[in-house]
Amino acid sequence: VSSALADLEATSDIKAQLRELFFVGAKEVEIANKKSILIYVPVPQLKQYQKVQARLVRELEKKFSGKHVVFIARRRILPKPKRGKNRKPEKQKRPRR
Repeated sequence: VSSALADLEATSDIKAQLRELFFVGAKEVEIANKKSILIYVPVPQLKQYQKVQARLVRELEKKFSGKHVVFIARRRILPKPKRGKNRKPEKQKRPRR
């Protein structure tokens, strides 16, 4: 997947937008006898991916011979803060909603 994105960055006219973006991971899954490629992207960059997603998916599906390509945001769920002896100092506060 990374080599395909690098090829697109080298040849495509969406080069400037792709240069700023990166992905966290990729996984190939099979759903209903059809292979799909899941590309995990960081949550803060999801909006930027959505701007070029239509062209990017079309080009990647051509490269991967008709497999579906899906972009998914990779989120990290922070644990609830603990009290007492087992408490570790947290790196960042857990968001409240």
